[in-house]
Amino acid sequence: MMTIERFLQEIGPLTLGAEAPLRVRDYFQAAIPQGVDLPGRFTEPDGTQYARHLLARFSSGATAIVMVWGKGQGTPIHDHGMWCVEGVFRGKIEVVRYDLVGEADVQGGPVRLRAAETIHASVGEAGALIPPSDYHTIQNMLATPSVTVHIYGGEMDRAKIFIPEGGGRYRMEEQPLQYTTSAPLLG
Repeated sequence: MMTIERFLQEIGPLTLGAEAPLRVRDYFQAAIPQGVDLPGRFTEPDGTQYARHLLARFSSGATAIVMVWGKGQGTPIHDHGMWCVEGVFRGKIEVVRYDLVGEADVQGGPVRLRAAETIHASVGEAGALIPPSDYHTIQNMLATPSVTVHIYGGEMDRAKIFIPEGGGRYRMEEQPLQYTTSAPLLG
């Protein structure tokens, strides 16, 4: 089993440059199945919504966040506005990726979105979300908590969420995001 400190030290240099999301995704797929020791404080769920635990800030500006998903917890349709790699450390999640339909200004909305792909990801699986195609939802598929680690290309302190208005149309709102715990191991 790999220590979380070693895991973070090895990821840090991978977060630099245009190929960062693919390098980090490949590293996740190799490292996670071998086991990574996440400290208990980073695996605590939140009873009301998914938990966001800040794990690390890298010198590249990238961040690592552990998310803990309780039974039935998930996100609305959202996008990050930056690259992200997410890997499943425990449990199973469902990721639904959406496509923007037609010409629309996502800055002013409303927009039309259509579900394009559904992925059921288990321990060791990882995916990269790279703008402009990063509209998605995430949901825990189990009755027990699932744990994912996300590496973002910057500080993920807000997201664009898409609120249904009917007829396949969504209104975009920017939403600030908070950390459940914000005392990182690194950075």
